[in-house]
Amino acid sequence: MLSNITKLAILSLLSMGLANADEDLSRNGPAPAIRPPAAGQTQAAPSTKVAPQATGILDDFNRADGPIGSLWTVQAGAFNVVSQAAQGGSIALATFNGGTGNTLEADVEATDTALQYTGLVLGYADIGNNYFLKVQQQNGGGTFDHAACYYGNNGGGFGLGFFALDSNFKTAHMKVDLSGTTVTMTFSKIDGGSTTQTYVCENAPATGGSGIGILGYDASYARLDNFANGPAGPSYTVVQTVRVADTNGNNSPEEATLIKDAAAATTQVWIRDSKTKTLLKKLNYGLGYEPISLTVLEDTNGNGSQEVAVTVKRNATSDYVLLIRDIKSGTLIRTLNLP
Repeated sequence: MLSNITKLAILSLLSMGLANADEDLSRNGPAPAIRPPAAGQTQAAPSTKVAPQATGILDDFNRADGPIGSLWTVQAGAFNVVSQAAQGGSIALATFNGGTGNTLEADVEATDTALQYTGLVLGYADIGNNYFLKVQQQNGGGTFDHAACYYGNNGGGFGLGFFALDSNFKTAHMKVDLSGTTVTMTFSKIDGGSTTQTYVCENAPATGGSGIGILGYDASYARLDNFANGPAGPSYTVVQTVRVADTNGNNSPEEATLIKDAAAATTQVWIRDSKTKTLLKKLNYGLGYEPISLTVLEDTNGNGSQEVAVTVKRNATSDYVLLIRDIKSGTLIRTLNLP
């Protein structure tokens, strides 16, 4: 049984946080309108050959240079096999015949310094209704420097839209996961190393389809290899996003996202700059919790930084706990058992 003083302290902290918390960004208005195919747009008739549906690599492109082949239907532009990898022409998109799924993976590579992109397609219904998830060389530096969550064939953005990568790279293993209305994009094995970059795009509009595929621009540059239908859903589940005060001094607020990391069984809060979309830090709340909600409190420890208060359910005992961390230092300031 909590004392009256402790209960009053909890209510005071929560009311202060709710009074100063910004809007809940996980519920930030209607999804973008679904756009039909452009007037006059045609799409190729599907191949009669259907690839076997097995978890793992669906196409390794290890064949002679030429058209992408009978496992695929080119819906826009052109796709070819070049040096045992797939390369798309101008605003190209191809779907894998008979393929469906919510998780896709492939190896991606930037070549030369021309404008170029490659990536993966989920939820394909038609050329105007699909999740178009790309990584792009925008600045001519010889590496990928941007990525995008788009709707349609290089169409309008949802979630993060078109955004700068946390750091540039030439090669990576790209994975995209669709869970409800959230797409998680992960780059691992970056330039052959062990670093990982993860991006979350929320509020994906419904496409009405479940097809899978690849995308590309321009024919002589960005490469995609080892196209695979992943065996599992996303490692990360987005619970809630709220806006917090600027922490890195660029006069732009940050976004705090409450995450359930299924792979590591941890609860986390990711702090991302709302202007540059750079991931600034991850606050780890540890093992054994089911994340419930997130709010922001004004500074309680006198260091000039807001705090993040996360309500969790403790798996072992099924009781509820309020965990309060300082955004600036990441320090756990207090743990309060809720009545």
